[in-house]
Amino acid sequence: MSQFAVGLALALLTAAVLREVRDGKIPNALTLPGALLGVGLGWYEGALEAHVFRLAIGLGMGLVVYRLDAVGAGCAKLLASVGAVLGPRRALLIGLAFWLWIALAWAVAWLVARRRLPRAQPREIAVAENQPTWQMPTSPAIAVGTLMVMGVDLWLKSRPAH
Repeated sequence: MSQFAVGLALALLTAAVLREVRDGKIPNALTLPGALLGVGLGWYEGALEAHVFRLAIGLGMGLVVYRLDAVGAGCAKLLASVGAVLGPRRALLIGLAFWLWIALAWAVAWLVARRRLPRAQPREIAVAENQPTWQMPTSPAIAVGTLMVMGVDLWLKSRPAH
């Protein structure tokens, strides 16, 4: 993992978290260039197929939780972009860490809502009745998962060989 790839991934994640927290969405204008830069990095390194495979792994991991209606499409595309930049093994681990953080966040949100709103209405009813709804930003979970994987990777590389 090159320093450029790490810097690109961190810049992409920082911009995505800031935009999602501020606007509630991760724009395609952020995720598409990230994915293209990841694939371009693969072309530059002579490993184009590997980077396209990384993109596919990240997108697959993101689409699973998107189809479960746990995250928006922006987060699925962000996971694909980060996967394209950082690699297939890291994309898989980041996806698993992301799933863990999303599950934990949804469990906490459910417990809080259950405690505060004993008869909370489903989102569909709230939308039909023009009541405000809130969607939890999920890009921070991708960022935390990425930092966890990168930290473990760095720690494993710094250990002396036996």
